Amino acid sequence: LASGGMRALTHARVDAEAGLPRGSTSNHFRTRQALIEGVIENLERSDYAEWLLSYEWGEPNLDRFCDAIEAAVETMAGPGRVQTLARYALFLEGIHNPSVAAAVQLGRDRLRGWAVGAVAALGVSEPEARAAALFAFIDGAVLHRLSLPAESQHVGGRPSESIDVQLTVRRMLADG
Repeated sequence: LASGGMRALTHARVDAEAGLPRGSTSNHFRTRQALIEGVIENLERSDYAEWLLSYEWGEPNLDRFCDAIEAAVETMAGPGRVQTLARYALFLEGIHNPSVAAAVQLGRDRLRGWAVGAVAALGVSEPEARAAALFAFIDGAVLHRLSLPAESQHVGGRPSESIDVQLTVRRMLADG
């Protein structure tokens, strides 16, 4: 998905990429739709695990929450770039394919539910609206980073044309 878009997602290519015997993928995912849903579920599990690793649980804390959001943006635009590009290919496919849209939405709803809980635990008003805005901000910040030419991705250890993620998240969660 990341290197060739939706048309590149085939059972045979997955087998080849994974080094599996031909036909292995189709044994687990009988249809292309099942394969797409399997990819979506895998991305969702990966996203959730990333959140769990990034956000230290315990007493809710705005500093740790902002650190976790910043780490997520950095990961999605850096080391997790391939997964992010695959995710965006699925988002775009969902525009024209209702079954893909439904599967993507289910995964997003699960992650958003976690985010609403995390935001509510911070004592912020309107946690549903704030979490939805955070998701939109994260998608935009990551897409911005992914769209930069490779040579401008980092200048002096920081992303060039960077967005101050922590400051933006703090402002989004501030009451008043």
